[in-house]
Amino acid sequence: MENEKELTNISSKCSKCGGNLKFDPNTQSLKCNGCGTTTPFTIEDTCLEHNIKDKPQNYDEYVKWQKEHKMIRCENCGAKVQLKTLEYSSVCPYCDTSLVAVRSTLPNMIPDGILPFMFDEEIAQKHFAYKIKKHFWVSSKFKKAKTKKVVEGMYFPAFSFSAESYSTYDGKLSETEKVRGRDGETRTVTNTFYISGTKDLNHQNITQEVSSRVNQTELNYVLPYDFSKMKKFDEKFILGYNV
Repeated sequence: MENEKELTNISSKCSKCGGNLKFDPNTQSLKCNGCGTTTPFTIEDTCLEHNIKDKPQNYDEYVKWQKEHKMIRCENCGAKVQLKTLEYSSVCPYCDTSLVAVRSTLPNMIPDGILPFMFDEEIAQKHFAYKIKKHFWVSSKFKKAKTKKVVEGMYFPAFSFSAESYSTYDGKLSETEKVRGRDGETRTVTNTFYISGTKDLNHQNITQEVSSRVNQTELNYVLPYDFSKMKKFDEKFILGYNV
């Protein structure tokens, strides 16, 4: 393909059997799909926060990277896996190898932190099935049906920010009501009064999606996240998942 850019894939092979590694939420380590061996890696709690006055990362490079035709070559079977607009990780459709681009091949806008999965798809599927059975408005037919696997782990990017705001306001409010007079007639009366004041707020972890997979409305359905569990970004967290 013309102007195709090949991203370098990080190593994801088991040191014992050579099998594919994937991040295992249950153990918070890498797990081999072949022999089941778990390989721990260093997880840091501290992630960088940027002041809005700091020099921003290179947005032009990010836009350029977004428009490029990108692919990762599977080191296991040699297949070329095309990536979508904002993706930089995938799973080989031929041999199930985890494909994640190394950080140096990404544009300047690199994630600072990540909220890793805390349990795997199998456990998530059980939670889903339990919720469906307990939901009052779900039909009995659907509850009794043997649903196929419908849960798939997926990371998506988002900006999060905190800020303090101080606002002043003044205005006029009107209320209308119907009253009955002594003559028995009903009349509409409008009462007007003035308001003013100040508002001092502390906004924490406001989250804005920047994904090609979900929109802000969909994200709001699952917010808020527990940001106390945020970890410093590491490519190993997304081995085996689409981003």
